[in-house]
Amino acid sequence: LPEQGVQQRASPAPVVATKGGDAYIGRWEGLDGRFMLIEKNVEAEPAPYTVTMRYDLDQPEQSFPAEMEGPSVFVQRNGGRYEFVPSDGRASSDTRLRDRTDCLSTNRGEAYCRG
Repeated sequence: LPEQGVQQRASPAPVVATKGGDAYIGRWEGLDGRFMLIEKNVEAEPAPYTVTMRYDLDQPEQSFPAEMEGPSVFVQRNGGRYEFVPSDGRASSDTRLRDRTDCLSTNRGEAYCRG
């Protein structure tokens, strides 16, 4: 958990290329067995990308449709639309990712990193 009274911020210049799209294809690791795998959807229906995730350790991995808009990845998950943006590990709500530099994260502190 973030320290109380200390505002947590991602560094202003993340290493992740902000190209979006195919630059994000591949596996992104979260914590404790969580992951996000971004793949091109060959059929492009219902969306041009598919994201397979294990974001909740109490649930099996699941696949969701995804779209890219600018540098963002939008995942349709359980009735909601989640935006993942380029960041570093400091955008995570967990200090174990703090030193990572190539990540995608939500504004809720959910983060997945490469490298």
